[in-house]
Amino acid sequence: MKILQLTLNNLNSLQGTWSIDFTVPEYATDGIFLISGPTGAGKSTILDAVCLALYGQTPRLGRISKSANEIMSRQTGECFAEVLFAAGDGIFRAHWSQHRSRRQPDGELQPPRHELSDGRTGRVLESKVRETQQAVEQKTGMDFERFSRSMLLAQGAFAAFLNAGADERAPVLEQITGTEVYSEISVRVHERMRAEKQRLEMLRAEAASIDLLTSEQRYALEGSLEQKQHERHELLVELGSVKKALSWLERITKLEGELHALRQEEEALAGRREAFRESAAVLDRGLKALNVQNAYTALQEIRSEQREETVRLDRVRRELPVCESECRQSEQAFSISRTELEQLQRSARQQREQFGEVRLLDDRIKGADVRCSEEQERCREFEEQAKQAASDLERHRQRKGELERELADICDYLQEHAADERLTAELAALRQQSAQFGRLEEQLAAVTKELDAKEQEHMTAETAFADVRERREALEKEVEQVQQQEYELSRRFDSLCEDRPVAWWRERLEQLRQELRLLERARDQIDEIGQLDQEVASVEKRENERRAGLMDVEEKLRLIENERMHLERERHHLDERIRLENRVLALEEERARLVEGQPCPLCGSTTHPLAQGLLTFHDDLHTERDTLQRRLDDVHKRRDSASADQAQHQAEIRQLEERREELGIDVDRRLRQVRSLLSETLTVAEDREAATHSVLEALEARALETDSIAERLRQLEDLRQEREEVRDELQTRKERLFEAVSDCEKAGLDVNAALEALQRLQYERKNRAFELRESRSALQEALTGYGIVLEQDASAEKLMDVLQDRLERWNERRRTQQELSDSERALQGMIERCIQHRETAQHELERHVTALRAYEDERKRQHERRRDLFGDRDPDAEERRLDAEIAQAQERHDRLLEQRDALKTRLQEVQQRADLLERSVERRRQRLQEQQHRFDDALSSEGFRDEADFLAAVLEQGQLDGLSKEAGELEREASRLEVRTDECRQKLEEERSLCVTELDEDQLSTRQQELDNQLDVISRSAGAIEQQLQSDDRSQSAAGRKAEELERQQDLFRRWERMHELIGSSDGKKYRNFVQSLTFEMVVAHANRQLVQMTDRYLLVCDALDPLSLDVVDNVQGGEIRSTKNLSGGESFIVSMALALGLSHMASRKVPVDSLFLDEGFGTLDEDALETALDALAALQQRGKLVGIISHVAALRERLSSRITVTPFSGGKSGLRGPGVKKLR
Repeated sequence: MKILQLTLNNLNSLQGTWSIDFTVPEYATDGIFLISGPTGAGKSTILDAVCLALYGQTPRLGRISKSANEIMSRQTGECFAEVLFAAGDGIFRAHWSQHRSRRQPDGELQPPRHELSDGRTGRVLESKVRETQQAVEQKTGMDFERFSRSMLLAQGAFAAFLNAGADERAPVLEQITGTEVYSEISVRVHERMRAEKQRLEMLRAEAASIDLLTSEQRYALEGSLEQKQHERHELLVELGSVKKALSWLERITKLEGELHALRQEEEALAGRREAFRESAAVLDRGLKALNVQNAYTALQEIRSEQREETVRLDRVRRELPVCESECRQSEQAFSISRTELEQLQRSARQQREQFGEVRLLDDRIKGADVRCSEEQERCREFEEQAKQAASDLERHRQRKGELERELADICDYLQEHAADERLTAELAALRQQSAQFGRLEEQLAAVTKELDAKEQEHMTAETAFADVRERREALEKEVEQVQQQEYELSRRFDSLCEDRPVAWWRERLEQLRQELRLLERARDQIDEIGQLDQEVASVEKRENERRAGLMDVEEKLRLIENERMHLERERHHLDERIRLENRVLALEEERARLVEGQPCPLCGSTTHPLAQGLLTFHDDLHTERDTLQRRLDDVHKRRDSASADQAQHQAEIRQLEERREELGIDVDRRLRQVRSLLSETLTVAEDREAATHSVLEALEARALETDSIAERLRQLEDLRQEREEVRDELQTRKERLFEAVSDCEKAGLDVNAALEALQRLQYERKNRAFELRESRSALQEALTGYGIVLEQDASAEKLMDVLQDRLERWNERRRTQQELSDSERALQGMIERCIQHRETAQHELERHVTALRAYEDERKRQHERRRDLFGDRDPDAEERRLDAEIAQAQERHDRLLEQRDALKTRLQEVQQRADLLERSVERRRQRLQEQQHRFDDALSSEGFRDEADFLAAVLEQGQLDGLSKEAGELEREASRLEVRTDECRQKLEEERSLCVTELDEDQLSTRQQELDNQLDVISRSAGAIEQQLQSDDRSQSAAGRKAEELERQQDLFRRWERMHELIGSSDGKKYRNFVQSLTFEMVVAHANRQLVQMTDRYLLVCDALDPLSLDVVDNVQGGEIRSTKNLSGGESFIVSMALALGLSHMASRKVPVDSLFLDEGFGTLDEDALETALDALAALQQRGKLVGIISHVAALRERLSSRITVTPFSGGKSGLRGPGVKKLR
């Protein structure tokens, strides 16, 4: 992976948008570049931007989210970071951004956005945060931790690793390599082994607490149970016979009562029929009038239609003279409008010839106006050109004067600073002297800093020695406290046990749970008995409903039969009428031969109304008969449906009676089961409510006792686990106490070592101060020729920057002098061209003024001729006025024509409508006479004297329905009573014929009680035996399952015990040290490959006895093995950098890492060591790697030509400067 380009916006002090292109030639040529700047300027922000763009987090701040963003610049509302990088399968662009609401500095933070796109095509590959992070890890082959260890190398972490002891090196190696999981695995194995051991002990105790029956005891119980069940069966058979006899006696008594009640209802019905006799007569006349109603309605309709047609005929006859008068007036107006239109058309043809000549003159005048306007525009254009040329001439002359003054100022500056020209040749030598002076200053500062650090280290060592001694004393007190805590927990455990073993409490809990299960079963049986009682009541209710429904269905059948007979009579009457009318229609051929105006051969009449097809009553009768037949078919269907309902109700009543008897037997059986279940646990009362109450009380008491014992066992288990934890804690405290004693001795040795190092550094600082004074004197002598005095606290680097600025200003003024001379010559040429342009524009202006005057004279002559011909009038307007008058006349002519035609059409329609109405009135008069004859015949057939007598008999629909309903109810009630009386009498005879028993009800009840008592005793005894056998079956099954579980647990414990022997430990050291020794060997192998490229003097090796100890082989001293603690500062840096590069190679796995960033660590190197380190890093460039170094060391700025400088500004802001750096906005 290689970083190609970085773009960042508003990150920490780097406000604005900055871009760094790492593909420019400077980076590709050198392979190493420097990121320099003061502390806090924002050097590390560049690395943070790389991490943000790729992974959305930084090594210093972690993940950036909506809740917190400490990296966004102050007083800004948005930030982003973008990286263009090359991976194995292409070039990609990772973009991370976050903004506040409305992008205002005081807005609320919004969720960050993260996306990955193709670097070449711009196609977005992922845009969701989680998926983008996964895609980046897939493309780069590294997650954030591996990326920070492979590409961002912090020297301080490896220096701490190099100087750590063997015991401290494993945790440091974990932190650097990310192998912390192995310590956690070791601790987890230790905890799992201990948990499996505790479970094994618990299973053994549970298996020992299970009690089982012997085979002899079980055989005896099974034989006794079989005998009890046989006796119980015989009693149940006899009890069923007794209950059947009691039920038979109850049914007979009930049927006798129902028969007496039905007789009383029949007497009441007879009284109601007598009271309804007068109303029945009124209902009979109303029904007869209903039969005549159809004929009367048809007669009334024909009368109404005849009256309406007569009124319309009179209205049409009055309208006919009015239409004839309007037609005559319309014809006269049409003739007048046609004459006016022809006169206007002749006048228009004469005036259009004059319009053509006037339009020709108008076109010539417009052409003259256009030519005049064009010439005026050309005059104004050349006049402007002349003015512009004069203005440009004046402006160029002023600019030439300004250039002459600037050129004079530059010549004065060059003459005054002539000494700065020597800097072109001498600046490089001055920089070398300044760099030497800066290095001496830094070396003195480094020695002083190290001296201060050693003094602090000496004080820290003394403080640490006192702290370790205090910690040892505190640990001794903690051990005593933990021992007291263990004793208190043991005392509380014994108090909860109450001088009983834990197994006894478990057995008691299991016994109570078994009793609870029995009581819950009994409670379920009682609940089911209650449900059965409800079902019995429901069955009785449904049986009564079915009986009532059966009577309704039977009454419905009777009414349907009456309706069927009535419809049959009506159908017979219609068939007779149709037969009579068919006889009339049989004379159709004779009627067809009749001619209007000639006498009929039968009656001699000259009018023949029946010959005109007015016989329509035949179709009406057939339609009425079809309707009547459909009603009759519907009555047959309803009768069949009611018969099916009757059979269904009878079958359901029989099923409900059988279900009621079955439920009674089931209730008795369940009561006996309850008593049998609780025969040994509880005495159950005979009363059902008392039995339910006693069962619920016993259930609540057992539940409370079960919860109490379960809570006691839980507390005992918690105390046991807490005691085990306290014992482990005690062992841990003792181990820590032993370590504290060892640390106390080690701290004393560290105090002595710090004192020796402090004395050595004081001598070295004195030597560095002397060398610095000599270098200052030489540099001051070289700067004297440039008028610069080297102050005591002056920075040599800043002085070189001042000289560099002076040289750059001198070169800039020389370039400006040449540019101004060239500009002066160019301005002189422009002045000459402006004079030429001005003269040309004046000549063209005079020529176009002459042409304009000629065009104006021609336009004036055309205007005078047009006024003589047509004045100032517009020919188009005059022509439009003439066309409008013609159009109006034409429109008036067309309108009058349409009006005339419409009136003629209306007159014809009125005449036709009058003829039609006259013929219709005549035909309807004949139909009215025929319908009157039919109505009179219907009155006679139903017994009415005339129309008034018929109208008096007609009843309102509500009154007719009410009387019909009342009559129907009386008939249905009589039929229902008759059917019920017959059924009740028949059932009573059937029941009496059965003769189930000769005993009375009291004798049967006494025998039932005796049998219930005997059955209850036998059921209790059998239930107790069943309970013992079921309990033994559960115990046998539980013992088998427990044995299998115990065997599986033993195998599992043996595997975890073996695993614990290999890698398990309470502190995780066993497996961690083993894995870290392998990891450490890999790190050392990779580091040696890097170290060989830096120097051939050293080689890192691991101690054979202590794999985490690190030594160095010194080839210069004959292969002597030295401790890494004896290395100097420069040697330690070389070895640390080799470790960092080696680990980077290892952490990147199979993904090539072509970009590295090293943060600090070069300040401890002398010139030779620094040169060696830079050569080693430069060798990476041959393998295509780009190395960035973050450092304050001045020597690096001299040796590394490619630099990115971070410059702080006022207000906490900074800027970037260097190759490939651009500020976009």
